[in-house]
Amino acid sequence: MARLLPILIIASAIYVLYQIWIVEKHNKSKEEKLLWTLLALLFSFITAGIYYFLEKDKSNKNEKHLN
Repeated sequence: MARLLPILIIASAIYVLYQIWIVEKHNKSKEEKLLWTLLALLFSFITAGIYYFLEKDKSNKNEKHLN
């Protein structure tokens, strides 16, 4: 389990960075991107969870408005 934790931390940080800089690159301001980047690098696992649930909630609201 101890060997798995660093891998999860790195994967969590990569997930947030990928979502911010690649997937959502036109939807976020530079300040938001930098804030999420710093949070992902400092608190990767926690930040990934918060980002996932915040963005999942936003995407669900956007889908409801489109239908």
